[in-house]
Amino acid sequence: MPVCGALRKLRLTKQARFSQTAAHTALALDSATGGGQARGPPCHFAYFEKLCLREGARASAVCYRFAYLIEICMDNYAIMRQDAVDRFLTYEVENLLKNPGVTSWEKGVQTTFFSLPVHLDRTEGRIVLIDGENEIECDFSPALSILDYVCDRKSFAIAANTFCPVTSLPGVFVGGSGLVMKNGVLEGHIEKDPDAFRRACESLGGVATGAGDMGYRLHIFPDLCMELKFYFADEDFPPQLTFLWDKNILQFVRYETVYYIAGCLCRLLKDRMH
Repeated sequence: MPVCGALRKLRLTKQARFSQTAAHTALALDSATGGGQARGPPCHFAYFEKLCLREGARASAVCYRFAYLIEICMDNYAIMRQDAVDRFLTYEVENLLKNPGVTSWEKGVQTTFFSLPVHLDRTEGRIVLIDGENEIECDFSPALSILDYVCDRKSFAIAANTFCPVTSLPGVFVGGSGLVMKNGVLEGHIEKDPDAFRRACESLGGVATGAGDMGYRLHIFPDLCMELKFYFADEDFPPQLTFLWDKNILQFVRYETVYYIAGCLCRLLKDRMH
């Protein structure tokens, strides 16, 4: 769960009032973690304090209070994930198999996520990503991304195979450039080791497109693709990674799921590049 995402969610609740110091502290934590996905157990106070000190933020009482609030939010995300799994278990398998990207499996159904097999176990309510010899229990972002596609893909969904920024999707009325990453942790890794980026994309089934300085098309799900476009830094601009989405992606998943998918892909790429 991106920490700034947690901030935005908590700001909409009545659980706490956020001071400017707390907001700056959250940004420091996002910077220290590379803006990536939180992993493992909730953010503990000692770890939070260490990150704040490393980023120059004042580790005052508000930092500890804010760490506690992040733990609350992470608990809420665990609840949301479990609710989605419980909802999945109410679907009849026959209806799930009407999705052309879903096939039967001995304990439930299966699909792929960035060309990696995914088993959705209806006996134990587990969603497991198979990455080589590793079986990875899906946390919030991949679980909700996969369940959204498996359970709620529209029956008439068809990929357009033309790609655009998230802000240019039909029916989306938001400003900004939309999922363009500039001069961040991942872009820095790509800039330093472009061959590792190529290998990472290809390990996820990516096919080079020739777009930008490096570009790849990847299958998010069996019948839905996206594209990545990377530009190296020059004297005027930092390195830039752009996410481009099939124009009909909202027939396959919800709008907010697009952002979950982007986070999942960043994590997969970082893991492979390291």
